[in-house]
Amino acid sequence: MKKEIVNCERARTISIPEVLEKLGHLPTRETGKEAWYLSPLRSETQASFKVNLKLNRWYDFGLGIGGNLIDLLIIYLHTDVSGVLLYLQNFKGTLLCQPQRSVFQNHQKPSSSPFTITRIKSVSHPALLSYAQRRGISGTLLKAYAYEVHFKLKKRNQFALGFKNEKGGYELRSKYLKLSTSPKASSWVLHGKQQLVICEGWFDFLSLAAFQKEKIKQSDVLILNSTALVEKVAPKLKDYQELHFYLDRDSAGNKALGFIQSLHSNTKDCYSLYQEHNDLNEWWQRKFHLKN
Repeated sequence: MKKEIVNCERARTISIPEVLEKLGHLPTRETGKEAWYLSPLRSETQASFKVNLKLNRWYDFGLGIGGNLIDLLIIYLHTDVSGVLLYLQNFKGTLLCQPQRSVFQNHQKPSSSPFTITRIKSVSHPALLSYAQRRGISGTLLKAYAYEVHFKLKKRNQFALGFKNEKGGYELRSKYLKLSTSPKASSWVLHGKQQLVICEGWFDFLSLAAFQKEKIKQSDVLILNSTALVEKVAPKLKDYQELHFYLDRDSAGNKALGFIQSLHSNTKDCYSLYQEHNDLNEWWQRKFHLKN
């Protein structure tokens, strides 16, 4: 049977919540009129991405942008309108498969997209080095694990520290912003070891690398980039002899830790190191500045 051609009119009628579910994003709360999500377009801990269920429209309050399903997938997939329509070609109320990266690799991001990376280089900007220094992280560590990423967001030229994930997306951090590019994923630092260190964010990892350099050398490292990704990475943890956790001490961190502990008995909660602080970097900042 010949496949039905998906045009823009039909694409705009496809349920945004159904597509988000197939992409691995579930609502944190829902009413009869709207659903709220942790943004699929960036990193956050409190849901500020709303879908109007009646209008089938979305709005990201953190980025200040919104639109229909086509607008969302242009940003999420880093493609253009034709790439989105190709992606939705097999959609029959459910999304049959994730798109392969090669399907879109020849498409250029359209000028209408609110986010475009313009340059990636070694970290050298004084503002970024100063920001990292305030968080207790040296320029040497930055140059080993981070990039300086220049981009346009809502037609404004900006730059930030960029930490790459396993799927080629970036966690972007500066004094003024905290966001993620698509695809959203966790990050790995592999040394071929049987001990795995699990941190919630990049600055937690860099703090541990500054404080316990030898432990990092003797471990593989997983940076979750979001506790919402813990179920996706869980199958990859079974081959490690020990799992050492450095997660935020909040409800999301506790839930992620409990989930992994229910699957693996070889876990160690390392919270005692920074027990009077919410996260590892907060503890390290205090220790670093007292020392210096």
